[in-house]
Amino acid sequence: MKLSTELLRFVVWISLTGFAGCMPHASVPAAPSPAAMQQSNAFSDSLGDDALLISLPSDDNTLVGKVHIVTAANAAVTEVAFQANPCAQHLRIQRFPASRHIKDIRRFSSDINSAAIIKVVKIDGSISNVTDYQYEFDVTEKIVADDTIEYAECCAKARGACGAHFVRELYYGAGMYRLLQQTSASAGVGVPMIFSASGNKSFAILGEQSFRGYFAYKTKPTPAAPPPPAENRLATVSTTEVADMNLPATLEGAALVEQVGAQVVITTKSSAQSGSQQLKAIGEARQQQRRALKNLLAGPPYNTPPDQLNQRVESVYDAGQEVDAYRGNEGEWYLKISYPIQ
Repeated sequence: MKLSTELLRFVVWISLTGFAGCMPHASVPAAPSPAAMQQSNAFSDSLGDDALLISLPSDDNTLVGKVHIVTAANAAVTEVAFQANPCAQHLRIQRFPASRHIKDIRRFSSDINSAAIIKVVKIDGSISNVTDYQYEFDVTEKIVADDTIEYAECCAKARGACGAHFVRELYYGAGMYRLLQQTSASAGVGVPMIFSASGNKSFAILGEQSFRGYFAYKTKPTPAAPPPPAENRLATVSTTEVADMNLPATLEGAALVEQVGAQVVITTKSSAQSGSQQLKAIGEARQQQRRALKNLLAGPPYNTPPDQLNQRVESVYDAGQEVDAYRGNEGEWYLKISYPIQ
């Protein structure tokens, strides 16, 4: 029950996430048979605003199910990284045949897709001339990784190693990446052009590159852990109306109290913190434990007299055994302690 325990667990969590790249990836089923191709999984002619492009398309389908991490390489470019998912074995992977022609023109900026295309498409002249980009593909397959209850439970125990998002959909096809410059219809003799009928715009093609492979993907937020079964729950103890007890009343919400055999297990959650504030988050979770204990011991079936309540809270708290402590996806800390309350 010393603070050093949480510090040690925090350091161990950081170490574990650093080894996530050694973990196995999700298992992708075999491609559909020709008979299954007749039951094509249809989707729209546009992949949508949430579609993200892969810089160098290939036949590697192990990207599906991986942890998706967005980083800012500098002020002008957004980068992405992929990390092995420690709970990938609990994802449900399916492959669907498809037959769709995808064509989309987007404004060139510092987003993920612009950064992906600029790495592989060469142009003559300055990058400052690029105003838009286009991807045009014939899509022939989509792989989908659906999360499960087991996946959510596994990620809750992985102390943040599942990240905030994972790759849920992966698209295969043959097509082209292009970098464009918006211009007039008479941009010059011999300059390759494309036209956007919907926007009534003309674009000069500054550079293009053809590919065949998995070229686009979509992500999904990592699911929250499901609540315990109702039959295992003893009570939900409010922590917002507890007497002062010389602790700052900065936390809201509830502590989950469960009866597990002869033990009472209390789970508390801190507010989201980051960086050097992690110790503060751990401290908040510990304070909530005391608040929940005080509210629990004051009522039935314990009915501790008011003049003995604070002393009993501290006695029970000191006798508690830590079951788990882990960091959530947004910097909050969860603390679970088991108490032998008579």
